Amino acid sequence: MLLNFHQASTIYVSQKNGSDEMGRNGFAPVVDESGNGPVKTVERAIRDVTELRAVGDLRPITIAFTEDYYLDAPIRLGVKMNSYVDGAMFPLSGVTFTSFGEKKRIVGGFKLTGWGKDTFNGRACLSAPLPEGKENAVFTDLYVNGVPASPTRYPEGEATFTALDTENNSDAALFTPSRWFVAKKEDLANLSAIENATVNYYHYWIDEHSPVTSYDRETGKLQMALPSRFALTTCYGPDEHPSALHYYFEHIPQGFTRPGQWYLDRAAARVYYMPEDETVDPASLEVYAPSVPALFLVEGTRETPMKEIHIRNLALFCTKNEYAASSDMGTHEDGHEVTYYASDAQSVCGGNGALSFDYAKGCSVEDCTLSCLGVYAIGINPGCQRIRVEGNTFTYMAAGGVRITGGSTSSDEAEKTSFCTVRNNTILHMGIRYAAGCGVLIIHASENEVSENEIAWLDYTGISVGFVWGYRENRAFGNLIRRNHIHHVGMGRLSDMGGIYLLGHQTGTRVEENRIHDVNSAHYGGWGIYTDEGSQDLLIRGNVVYNTKCEGYHQHYGARNVVVNNIFAFGGNGSFRVSRAELHDTILYERNIFIQKNNTFITPDQLYSTLRTASLQNNIFFDLAREEKIGEEKLSDVFSKLGVGGNSLIADPGLADPANYDFTPCKGGEAEKLGFYAGDGIPYKAMEEKRAVKKLNCH
Repeated sequence: MLLNFHQASTIYVSQKNGSDEMGRNGFAPVVDESGNGPVKTVERAIRDVTELRAVGDLRPITIAFTEDYYLDAPIRLGVKMNSYVDGAMFPLSGVTFTSFGEKKRIVGGFKLTGWGKDTFNGRACLSAPLPEGKENAVFTDLYVNGVPASPTRYPEGEATFTALDTENNSDAALFTPSRWFVAKKEDLANLSAIENATVNYYHYWIDEHSPVTSYDRETGKLQMALPSRFALTTCYGPDEHPSALHYYFEHIPQGFTRPGQWYLDRAAARVYYMPEDETVDPASLEVYAPSVPALFLVEGTRETPMKEIHIRNLALFCTKNEYAASSDMGTHEDGHEVTYYASDAQSVCGGNGALSFDYAKGCSVEDCTLSCLGVYAIGINPGCQRIRVEGNTFTYMAAGGVRITGGSTSSDEAEKTSFCTVRNNTILHMGIRYAAGCGVLIIHASENEVSENEIAWLDYTGISVGFVWGYRENRAFGNLIRRNHIHHVGMGRLSDMGGIYLLGHQTGTRVEENRIHDVNSAHYGGWGIYTDEGSQDLLIRGNVVYNTKCEGYHQHYGARNVVVNNIFAFGGNGSFRVSRAELHDTILYERNIFIQKNNTFITPDQLYSTLRTASLQNNIFFDLAREEKIGEEKLSDVFSKLGVGGNSLIADPGLADPANYDFTPCKGGEAEKLGFYAGDGIPYKAMEEKRAVKKLNCH
């Protein structure tokens, strides 16, 4: 029987066995004797659904992939792209993209085959030619057996070079970019193909990357295609400035020195790869180079948003990650000139998503695996409501996992993004290329929920909310950050970060029942929970934070924040801190437990700003070594002298095994007597830590 829309609601897509000829209906996963069978392209399936919508049929439709699907361009689901039948507009809606049977891959790259033994830069390796039609392809990422390979790096390991001069070397103000620097000529004397390389450097809380435009071997002047976002200086030495330039190269032939690395020889149209196992069978390698910038683009308009587009049970893999940060986050349609930089000012905030939603409502990404994507895996952009990201596994993203942003103008309702949910996802190994990416980033968006996720093994902040500095109006309000497990963030490359970072006036935002631990930084700023400039009217409740390079809790400056019922343990620089003293009600610490082991609770230089501008009530302080000190003074003496203790106890709170990170309050202990709430949802005990299949060091 020849099927039609009366008997079917699923359109099957097969690049191998499908056909887009008009005789093929798409209503069966394989061709049968009646002529039923899959279509060849997803574009044909989308066109068929659009024609159904044109006659008023709004039934839910599924588009199912019968095998892996390879893209030459992103799948565009948009009012402007897919909505016209006979000149009239009928927006696509109510469509689910999924797999037929086991999870199928949507691949945004091309496969490299024909690997054989070779040598390059004096090293035994494997090599393969670029495929026919791709001989001129230029790419900066390569994926081998499902994980990123390491680009060549010079100098080797973690070493870097210093410079003799920079364009704006005399001015260390933050926003004084440089487009060139003068290298020590001996450092680069033996390098070739410098003009095909990328120059990279870490400073402050960002990492910057730029193609090399030119290098003058007589003067040592190296010109970068993209200016630095922040100052670059040669202020080295014992009191080194955060702007001091320490740089290295990627994609340079002399850097091909160790297993796991790869190099694209553009002139020879050949890729070299040094496997980690020299006995590996070349035929067993599955190697992909990215070729498209995104996989799915869901593009509504202000007047006609996209609705009910669902992406489920798919393996989303491999996109290009090249990205230049603009002066206005890349949104510029009015023709004005935009300056591009080697980095965003914070959090790779303008990075695109491999799955992108613009002006969309009621859409979702569920039960998918997302790997080797960029810049962010998912971008939820202005004009979106009720977008749900749930039950997915993210690994090896160029920058971060999920980026949610609304329009920054609070009065423009069409730009508002709200009521989105990021729940029960595993987000591991972010920042593979852009270290400043976040696990979840929320900018100018309100009333969203980020809950029950594991976020780990990334160079910067786990969850970041807010993007307005100071006490100005902020569209990021009423967000809920709850029951997330955030660990091993800030791997010592960047500064000024937190397991959870909040910024600006955010009435109604709650940070509750999260477990945060093992937070590191390059210099300052490895904090557990960090309320930055102008943080206001926040509730920080029921969190467990431990093993942080700096304090477990840090407030730069803010107003009327409540920190209640938390446990902060084993902060490297102390337990808590307020950096700026202001003459208003800044923060209330109530019924918290602060734990150290022979370490200060508050650094002496922060005593005034931390204690004089805050209120402490009914907290417990406990040093496992029974020292209870602030610098050289006893904590009890400091409280008595300043009159700020607020009925706080210096005593054993009665926790199960804090030395081994079991912070469960015991019955009858001092914590229970004080009214410390031991809720079932608070993660007092150690939680399972998932890891990706391979620990990487791609920087």
